[in-house]
Amino acid sequence: MNIDETWCRVVCVKIEHLLCWAYVKAKFKLASDIAKNEEAAWFVEQIGRLYLIEAECLMRRLTLGEIRKRRNKSDVSEILKGLRKQVLELQQDKRCHYGKMMETALAYMLNGWDDLLKYRHWGDYTIDNMVAERAIRPFTVSRKNSLHFSSEESVDVAMTFYTIIETAKIYLSDIKGYLIHVFRELLSGNKNDETLIPSAVSV
Repeated sequence: MNIDETWCRVVCVKIEHLLCWAYVKAKFKLASDIAKNEEAAWFVEQIGRLYLIEAECLMRRLTLGEIRKRRNKSDVSEILKGLRKQVLELQQDKRCHYGKMMETALAYMLNGWDDLLKYRHWGDYTIDNMVAERAIRPFTVSRKNSLHFSSEESVDVAMTFYTIIETAKIYLSDIKGYLIHVFRELLSGNKNDETLIPSAVSV
């Protein structure tokens, strides 16, 4: 396979947009806990059943193909069918009036229904994006903290520090050991930057 063929295969990959079930569940959880909506509690329980099936896949160490098959079994389809049916019935019932939280949760689920189902397409898709959320949390926390630097000089120092750490993560597993090594070398008079970069250090 040459480079042109490889590139063609990469650019022709279909990208699917998935919505996060954890986000849907959180909306109904708020409506249940804060607005005390009984219907919202039912949705939380049903979505929880979907998560139990995901936990089952992990505990049984299923392959990606087996996970896909498990997600497409009749019991999962029945849970999803029940969720959609309940959303439609509640939205169409003009006699019922819900608070803003419940209305938002119902609308979000119904409007994004097709994208919520796409996690069943492949075994390596996830039911939510919590892995990505956890991965970016350190950056978002740093971004928030960055609003409170006292001077432009401290911003420059912090950005240098973060750049060094994130670069070191690419090459090394012991980031703390790397920083200790670099500071010791600098204090001992080592001014050769080439010997201090992460790719040149073994810790």
